Amino acid sequence: MIFMTKQRKVSIWLIHLLLIMTNLAFSNDTLSNPKIPDHPISLENAMKMALTQSQEIKKVAARIEQAEIGMKLAWAAFFPKVDFYTEYTKSNDPIAYLMKVARQRKLPPNANFNQPPTFHNYEIGMTFQYNIFQGGRKFYTKDLAGSVIEEEKLERESVENKLIASVINTYYDALVALDLIKIAGESVATVETQLRLMTVRFNTGGVLKSDVLSLEVRLAEVKEKLVRSKNLHQRALANLATLLGFGPNIKLELLANEKQQMDYPESYDEGVNIALRQRPEAQKLFEKVKQSQIALKISQSAYLPSLDLMASRFYDAEDMAFYEDRNNWGIYLKLNWNLFEGGKTQGEIARAKKALEEIMASYKHLILQIKLDVKNAYLYIEDANARLKVTESSVISAEESYKLVKNQYEGGSVTISRYLEAELDRNQAKTRAIIAFYDKAKGQAEVARALGLWGNWNDKEKK
Repeated sequence: MIFMTKQRKVSIWLIHLLLIMTNLAFSNDTLSNPKIPDHPISLENAMKMALTQSQEIKKVAARIEQAEIGMKLAWAAFFPKVDFYTEYTKSNDPIAYLMKVARQRKLPPNANFNQPPTFHNYEIGMTFQYNIFQGGRKFYTKDLAGSVIEEEKLERESVENKLIASVINTYYDALVALDLIKIAGESVATVETQLRLMTVRFNTGGVLKSDVLSLEVRLAEVKEKLVRSKNLHQRALANLATLLGFGPNIKLELLANEKQQMDYPESYDEGVNIALRQRPEAQKLFEKVKQSQIALKISQSAYLPSLDLMASRFYDAEDMAFYEDRNNWGIYLKLNWNLFEGGKTQGEIARAKKALEEIMASYKHLILQIKLDVKNAYLYIEDANARLKVTESSVISAEESYKLVKNQYEGGSVTISRYLEAELDRNQAKTRAIIAFYDKAKGQAEVARALGLWGNWNDKEKK
């Protein structure tokens, strides 16, 4: 029983230790959730949160660190390799007996190599290896590692460029939905008021049943729009919370009338020139071209010989008595030139050339896509500007028309159908104006994305 009690105590202690280690592992910063804001967040704050909390950004940051480690590995080839070793041998192998005993400086003059005795040997030593020439492969590998680092940094800019544009669009979608909720709420209140008045008049015999039914149908319609606007707002907030790294269940509060300014040229031609310089995708693919060219040089370097310097110093003894008079050393130069390997090098060079042709075609295709992307962005903002002007004037006209019809309806000169039609026209005009207003704001963000201006945005803001 005493033994079982001690065993149980040990088991409980081990379980507690395992739980503590598990909690420590899962409390790591990389697994911790970001702090949820307890106040309305501005658009600029949302953009900064996305850049620091987005899992896409963290993923690319990890790849950049891996690429930087790759550069360290490439530099390692420029340094010598020094090894320390020790070994123990027990054998009766004739070849091993000859080598090891001779290195001990104890080889008998009349040794029978066909029937050597069982021997023991301890060996300790150091080896030195250094590649003097490898056809330029070390330099090419270092250049390749540097290009990979630049590519990953450009990938981060590309992710940031798209992420910021997505945050702005989603933020504006949420604001649009808020304004639509207000319009739908006003419509519900207006129709409910008119329905109550109409019901009173119907009960006194002043209006027809059809007028009441028309208002009930209109009330159902505006309530449906209110529900749809609320759902649109919730979806936009869920999307925004996900972009910010919080998750879709987190409820965020936004500031109204937010707008992010970004300067960009008015003409398409100027915009294209900026995009071809700024877009990280183009720069990233250019790095791919460089990498393909370096890969071709690495393949061609296989035609050249390699030259290595090697040196060693070691001691052998039967009883670990390593004396200086038993030291062994050697310095070696080794030239290796591969003269024939069945066309392998030729095949690798041909494949590298075709890979270069492929990446060049991809680069030219991307240039065309960037130009088209910029064109579409400029057309989008042009369309948004035009619609905004039209909708602003239509809101004024619709509002004036609604007031006139409302006065006529209250005076009894127009029917309820005409009144509902005017109210619907006014609300639709307001809706179109709101959508056009935010479409213009989103269009500006889209032009900035097409030009690659959102990449490294936070760093530019700090400067």
